[in-house]
Amino acid sequence: YAYCDDVQLSTTNVNRIFYAADKYMLSTLETKCCELLKSTAQSSNAVVTLSTANKFHLEDLQKESLQYIENNTGKCLLSSHAGQLNSECVQIIVTSEHLSCSETEVCKFFLKWVEAQCEIQGQAVNAENFRAIAGEMVFMIKFPLVEKTYFSKKVSHSMLLTTDEIVSVFRYHFGEQCLLFSDKPRCPRGKNKNGQTKCSYRHKTVGNGWCSTNANALNFRLNKPILLKGVIIFGPNSLFSEANSQFILEISDISEKRICHEMLYFSLATDLRETIAFELIDPIQLNANQQYTIIVRDIKPTTYYGNSCSSVCTQDGVTITFENSPKSMCGTDVNRGQIAGIMFNIEH
Repeated sequence: YAYCDDVQLSTTNVNRIFYAADKYMLSTLETKCCELLKSTAQSSNAVVTLSTANKFHLEDLQKESLQYIENNTGKCLLSSHAGQLNSECVQIIVTSEHLSCSETEVCKFFLKWVEAQCEIQGQAVNAENFRAIAGEMVFMIKFPLVEKTYFSKKVSHSMLLTTDEIVSVFRYHFGEQCLLFSDKPRCPRGKNKNGQTKCSYRHKTVGNGWCSTNANALNFRLNKPILLKGVIIFGPNSLFSEANSQFILEISDISEKRICHEMLYFSLATDLRETIAFELIDPIQLNANQQYTIIVRDIKPTTYYGNSCSSVCTQDGVTITFENSPKSMCGTDVNRGQIAGIMFNIEH
């Protein structure tokens, strides 16, 4: 390049060429590298941009590529470059609470990455090396939320977790609290013409076996006006028939005027996820400092439920204060029960 002013840049060599351009202070070549990285920051090769941006402290590019990975996690983690990421980049990804794929997919990526790193570093594939490579990142994987069959058949035999850690997850599957790994779902970002959809969860832990054929209800107030986009419901904890898949969502104001009434359905294809987000057909404008009541009724399957719930939840400056409702007939209250949270846009 120094002699002919020409270089063939690609996602495969941009990291090495950027290193040379930085070392020998070739500013024009650095600019070309940055242009390529910017063009890949919003593509499935965003992991390449993240890696290079992290290495050379390009904060804006790192932020842009991470946001694309968060919004397109499944596609990006399948990239052929993902297994070559350094541990710092992988930590950035698995630490994010905004990944938009299932925890099972996050776990699959992490296991493949650890295996790839063993090969890259010339290490034997054994439990000691697996754990040395994974380090503290293993505790950023929400194993209680990983699909049960995959955890049993793959994760528990992968040499990644200790016996005590495996047992703690299996106990969680049978309703006990998991103290070693988080079971709080990640909160994917969703975009639309009104801005980003926020998710606010009220629970800290998840229990197993909630019966709610009658009404689950909570009152709530807001400190700011929002556009209510949907509700987050605890999902079935066992298989169910199509005839038992439907339930009713209602929202009313303090005058008991019904402002929402929708028939919702649990998908038979669901992988028994602890929480499921349901978007409203028509978003609802909710005002600040007014009481509203959310009611979920006639859920026929037994479900997961929230424990150690917070009565006051704050997300991006919006504070939601939950209160007990006399309409609740199944035990749901500010401390535990159905209704995991809400989805909303901030009104400006």
